[in-house]
Amino acid sequence: MQVMKKICNNKFMKKIVVIIIRNSNLNFFVHQRKNDKKTFPNLFGLGAGGHIELNETKEEAAIRELFEETGLKTIPKFIFEFTYKDNNEKYPLSVFELVTDNYIIPSENEWQWSGWLSLEEVNKLSEDNKLCPDTNIFYKKYCAEFICIEKDIK
Repeated sequence: MQVMKKICNNKFMKKIVVIIIRNSNLNFFVHQRKNDKKTFPNLFGLGAGGHIELNETKEEAAIRELFEETGLKTIPKFIFEFTYKDNNEKYPLSVFELVTDNYIIPSENEWQWSGWLSLEEVNKLSEDNKLCPDTNIFYKKYCAEFICIEKDIK
């Protein structure tokens, strides 16, 4: 698998897609990364996601990652992009959303645990710094821009 990267300050930059998966009851599909993962071992993430491969669009990567990690064959909705940066890494992250009540077949190769958690339970993971750092950023942005609006409508 070749990963889409660009040269930035003589370094290669990975590009990431993430699909936030939630159901009609505002429960989120959450996973715990395996302890042998190089990046963010044992921390929790939302939905599915991964690297954009060479010659692949962000939309194609989102569809592929969604299917590989959850068994869902559908087109998620693009909602925003941002650049994640910490002391070691900097990379663009494209965030998609999928609202579904369909059955999910979680990838055993990717995660040590996965399941549905309520908004309050995910907020607790965020408060306790148990979400992956990049996940925590896009989760807070997602909640501020999308969830609060939807909760007001209901």
